[in-house]
Amino acid sequence: MFARLSAKALLLTAAAALVFFGVGLLGAALASVLVALLGTPGAYALTGALMLLLAMLVVGLVMRKPRRPPPEANTFIPVLLGALAKDLPWAAVVSAGIAGVTGMLLRRNKRPAKD
Repeated sequence: MFARLSAKALLLTAAAALVFFGVGLLGAALASVLVALLGTPGAYALTGALMLLLAMLVVGLVMRKPRRPPPEANTFIPVLLGALAKDLPWAAVVSAGIAGVTGMLLRRNKRPAKD
């Protein structure tokens, strides 16, 4: 187990190094292309700004979480019964029965009242 974890850690380190140096070399290449147009300070500034904006965009996309759907109105009782069932084994059987009966009562077809 320790050998697998060590191997994964080494692979992760190697991948991080490849990404780090790859991005650095891409930035250096872009800066050297822009030196003729903007001069050395302008090329480095533009390259740094572009790479910073790209990194911020990637972080923003990764950190964005999808919205959770709003909770249903009748979820209190199942949650309460589930929490009770975690602690007491006999309560699991009782709560399953209660949840089944409640589900049957809520799903049954109600007949329209006759006048």
